[in-house]
Amino acid sequence: LHCMVLPTKHLPCFAQAPDDVQAAIHENVAKVSALFREADMDYALFERWIPMRNTQANHMQLHVVPVPQSRSSAARETLEESVKKAGLTLKRIERISHLEEAVGDANYWYFAVPGDNSARGRTLEHYVVLGGRLPLNMGREIVCDLLGCSEKVDWRECQLTEEQETKAANVLRQTMKQLG
Repeated sequence: LHCMVLPTKHLPCFAQAPDDVQAAIHENVAKVSALFREADMDYALFERWIPMRNTQANHMQLHVVPVPQSRSSAARETLEESVKKAGLTLKRIERISHLEEAVGDANYWYFAVPGDNSARGRTLEHYVVLGGRLPLNMGREIVCDLLGCSEKVDWRECQLTEEQETKAANVLRQTMKQLG
């Protein structure tokens, strides 16, 4: 289950979102990640900020994707290899709240991927990809590589029927209500 967390208010990216919106997004990502943990899954999170000519297309979306624990340890390496292959710069940041400081006005890809496993559980490592022309599908490509499902890089291969989509949305909606 790939979830997108986005504000109802039209905002271009997380780095430019006001504090109250960032707090609400953190809360919803925490709820989604709790669902994944209940299923013994870690998660990866990504956001693309590449301004589009049509400003209506500049709407923030954080993608939260479950990662089987058996693949979590490969997340950092998968990200590093993909960024290197694209000739871009990978910069580690402490947390997503440091995003604006790390990127300024630059285009970016933000990634949070499963990190080291500790006594408190698996950590989440935060990265920013900067430099040059950023590929539009980089997030999906990296996650699909990590998950071993390269056939899903093209989103059209992931479409559900309307009935399946409605059922999945209703289940998610009910589950999110139960989480508060």
